Amino acid sequence: MLVSGIGIAGPTLAYWLALHGFKTTLVEIAPRLRTGGYVIDFWGRGFDVAEKMGMLPTIKCEAYDVKEIRLVDANGRRVGGFNAEVFRSATNGRYVSIPRGELAKIIYKEVEERCESIFGDSITKLEQDQSGVRVAFERTGPRYFDMVIGADGLHSVVRKLVFGKQDRFEKYFGYMVAAFAVNGYRPRDEDVYVSYSFPGKQVARFAMRNDRTMFLFVFADDQGRQIDPQDTNTHKDILRAEFGEAEWECPQILAAMESCDEVYFDRVSQVRMDTWSQGRVALIGDAAFLPFPSSWSGCRVGDDFRLRIGG
Repeated sequence: MLVSGIGIAGPTLAYWLALHGFKTTLVEIAPRLRTGGYVIDFWGRGFDVAEKMGMLPTIKCEAYDVKEIRLVDANGRRVGGFNAEVFRSATNGRYVSIPRGELAKIIYKEVEERCESIFGDSITKLEQDQSGVRVAFERTGPRYFDMVIGADGLHSVVRKLVFGKQDRFEKYFGYMVAAFAVNGYRPRDEDVYVSYSFPGKQVARFAMRNDRTMFLFVFADDQGRQIDPQDTNTHKDILRAEFGEAEWECPQILAAMESCDEVYFDRVSQVRMDTWSQGRVALIGDAAFLPFPSSWSGCRVGDDFRLRIGG
């Protein structure tokens, strides 16, 4: 069994396949496990599955006890927000906040000894027959698998090769999102999401352990630009152009960005498909049904953007 994508969905599937005796190979276009992304609120079915996988103690250890979502104006004065306890109360305490990259790492650590992993490579061709799928790779030699699963996100290579071009299934919502983390940023507000919004844009920060701070940017983009996920320099150029004249802490945040070498950057979209399988090839996770950001595992800053960014 070949699974394309070493994010959250791919390794989770690999865990259950290994548990039931399937030999699994994971392939990932990135040269190493991706650690970037945004902070998510982890609850609901995902929480239940993590409990069945025995990962909750580790997840809780790496998670954050968020106290407040704070909305500020250009001068940093609090103008709105709420106590995050409402989410713990609504979920009977089955709720944590954790960086997406940390969650992905926890899941992958559970499966890396149980399956084969190929980093820095990508599928280029899929040919099915009655007994399996012949797979050609960009770097690795061709191989034959019983099934191929695309868990490779919005820009799924598997979906493109088997089901058609991305624009057939992607509904773009007119916004781009970016996130990165840096060391030593000041000020710090422990256990508080601090968010500044102005028409068409939002930037937020969250203080993490080991003196690191994560930033999330969301901005309107009618062009719907297709940017290479690996092109960090272009990501930074776009953020400078979009937020270079913004107030609050934007100048110092952009200055701090220079020290980071990984930026999560993508479009805000929804994937809509009539079917998620074709013969011995299937799609899961974001590759099959990427939802609008309000469903990003309960991404709190994303929810705030959805409600407020219109200005």
